[in-house]
Amino acid sequence: MMDIARHLNISQATVSYVLSGRASGSISEHTRSRVMEAAQEMGYRRNRAAQALAGHGSHIIEFCVTAFFPSYYAQVLEAFNLEIRPTPYELHIVNPAFSSEEEWAISKGDWPVDGVIADVPLPETMLSWLRQRGTPIVSVGLFAHTEIDHVFVDMTSSLLEGLRQLAAHSRRVAFVSMWAAHPVIVGYRQDSRYPVYRQVMQEAGLAEEVIVVHQREGISLRALTREVLRNYIEQNGCPDAFFCFNDERAIGTLAALRDLGVRVPQDVRLLGCDGIEDAAYHYPAISTIQYPFAEVARLSWEFLQHRMKHPDAPLQSATLAAQLVLRESSASRN
Repeated sequence: MMDIARHLNISQATVSYVLSGRASGSISEHTRSRVMEAAQEMGYRRNRAAQALAGHGSHIIEFCVTAFFPSYYAQVLEAFNLEIRPTPYELHIVNPAFSSEEEWAISKGDWPVDGVIADVPLPETMLSWLRQRGTPIVSVGLFAHTEIDHVFVDMTSSLLEGLRQLAAHSRRVAFVSMWAAHPVIVGYRQDSRYPVYRQVMQEAGLAEEVIVVHQREGISLRALTREVLRNYIEQNGCPDAFFCFNDERAIGTLAALRDLGVRVPQDVRLLGCDGIEDAAYHYPAISTIQYPFAEVARLSWEFLQHRMKHPDAPLQSATLAAQLVLRESSASRN
């Protein structure tokens, strides 16, 4: 810090405030940028252990996701990275669903974190421990814990609109799912994909037709869906329409239909879910339920920063609506 202050001809206190993330409105954006650029040029690396011991926090935010693939998670992480990158904080990515207590020691105090953003239902042991420790947590996404700060994405209205369009003039609407038995997680607002599918099938007087494609290690979800759907259609005939749990499964379904010479949307209509960028670049372009990646990241980060500064503030919550994006894959056959 002395070297940077001397190099820029400013006070060491100013450098300290900028590098520790405590810079207030009294330090201009121009000065902050000069300090950060000089720090990068001169090879500065923050000593997080010393910083935490000094009571300034580790400036580490733990981000919990279910997986690191498919593309949905890449877009989730990129949205959060864009929010946090201009700040002194860093994201550490973990997958608590497949971690033992020892493996998430970063949250257990071996390397303290300043806050947690969870895009996955957390194991009860982990959630209880974090709450007892007073670690700020924001639950986000399609499963949101209602007893802590949360940003919930509600797909219900968009799903109703999209599925009712599929069900119109169809005799068979298949749901390409990831579960045979769709889970209900106590304490969380729930993902609405299966409940809405069931509701629309009942409204239309159609039988449910759930095709389960489990994720399998060592094979991409797109390739696995392609294989499962091709076999299913050869054995059971082809439904009039497909609703897919996510866009990865929709892309795999589209490939299977193409393999079998089934035309989309002339013979079969297709609707995905998530709104990953890839869906718009297939032929035909895939209709989807658009997850609001940027807005979820912005609000979640805003909630977490407020909770870190004001531990006793009232509970923060927000509900964001997903949007139906209609493309050629679900176009009317009229």
